[in-house]
Amino acid sequence: MKTIKSVCTYCGTGCEIVAEVENDSILRVYADKSDVVSEGRVCVKGKYGHEYLYSPNKIKKPRISRKFIEKNRDDFPEQIKNRLFLLKGYDQDFLECNYELAYDIAAFKLNEIVK
Repeated sequence: MKTIKSVCTYCGTGCEIVAEVENDSILRVYADKSDVVSEGRVCVKGKYGHEYLYSPNKIKKPRISRKFIEKNRDDFPEQIKNRLFLLKGYDQDFLECNYELAYDIAAFKLNEIVK
């Protein structure tokens, strides 16, 4: 087992933490006792937040709302319209796609908001 010092990223406080790692898996996280910011304490998010890494419910691919696609389909530029076939059904509310398409759709919508 090895220990890795790091900084918790859950909020902007910047508490120093220590992770116990074995076989590339985090076993435990605790506060760095010498940390001035946290004074050697860590909140529940910092202590247990790493568990999401191993959750069977973790989202592994980008998801886009079916309603969003239906509402915006006609407004998408051709470069996005031509790749909508990459959207695969996830459930009744969401579709999954690759990151490149998800980024392009998000960038399109952010640009529309700015305009």
